[in-house]
Amino acid sequence: MSIALLSILLLASAFQILLYAIIFGKLLKKQTPPSSSTFPPVSVIVAAHNEAPNLQKLVPLLLSQEYPQFEIIIANDRSTDNSEAILEDFAKQHPSFRFITIKQTPPEYTSKKFALTQAIQQARYDTLLFTDADCWPTSPHWIKTMCQPYTGTTHAVLGFSPYVKTDGLLNQLIRYETFITGIQYLSFALWGKPYMGVGRNISYQKSLFRQQKGFGKYSSILGGDDDLFINGLQAGTKVAIALSPNSQMLTEPKHTWREWYIQKKRHLSVGKHYQKGSQALLGLILLSHFLHYFLVIILTILNFYTSIAIGVLLIRLLVVSIVLKYLSFKLHYKISIFSIPLLDSLYLVYLLIMGGVTLTSKRITWS
Repeated sequence: MSIALLSILLLASAFQILLYAIIFGKLLKKQTPPSSSTFPPVSVIVAAHNEAPNLQKLVPLLLSQEYPQFEIIIANDRSTDNSEAILEDFAKQHPSFRFITIKQTPPEYTSKKFALTQAIQQARYDTLLFTDADCWPTSPHWIKTMCQPYTGTTHAVLGFSPYVKTDGLLNQLIRYETFITGIQYLSFALWGKPYMGVGRNISYQKSLFRQQKGFGKYSSILGGDDDLFINGLQAGTKVAIALSPNSQMLTEPKHTWREWYIQKKRHLSVGKHYQKGSQALLGLILLSHFLHYFLVIILTILNFYTSIAIGVLLIRLLVVSIVLKYLSFKLHYKISIFSIPLLDSLYLVYLLIMGGVTLTSKRITWS
């Protein structure tokens, strides 16, 4: 029995080390962007529901982007604040700025997907770039660096969208979870296995949206306008990534555990709709992470191969810490190497709790 437990521990830990050192490590290789000096015209699209203060901050930053040809379309989704008046002022002053107002959402759509669909249909250009109203670009070159990876065969580009750093354990965990999720979906895209993106910073072609029949059978599912869309792409669809610090979109994190719990419950609820291959891969990653810690604890408690178990634990933590520290430089994300062991274990607890919650929850609703 003890030999079997040790064998499983070694297999799970070996997979984790392989995951971080090789799969995630692919991000460490230098990514050479296309050298083309021409950039496609772009339609920047934002869906906004009662986001008046955020729109006053975001829109000027979008309008000041240094890019040859682009337009901005805000889908004003059933807002009851003064969003429309603010958007009307921007539209009067800037010819490249437009907005549409959504009064009602059809029953076959969730609100954000319907708002995005309406904006996409009215977009003048084939290259679409999306963000959320509560975000802001890190530089005036956001559009340029997000569109630079486009070549004649590229259909979509995934960007990274970190949260603002503040004090406290909650903020550390939020930013760590976002960091791990980011390196995960960016790495798998590099391996030709894209499975998700984030709506705060994603680009794809209007022609691809039509080819996929829009949001398709997921139109009535809350969330998934980003990850389910990418997860449902046909095999052979080329998805590139943008790693420049200028390509990032910052956003304000939740400030209470309850707010974050509600947010993540909504985000993770769409995972059950992923393709079976993506579910199996993500499940294997979670299982190996769980088995590593669980079996180290069990073998230690039973006093079976304790020194080996602790040695395996330390080796994995060393590999994870080194790889994550180097990746933090790559993604321009600040992380203390000394905080990684604690955050790595808390991240597992978060996955187990939220995984159980989302699997047992009934339909999640949103305004």
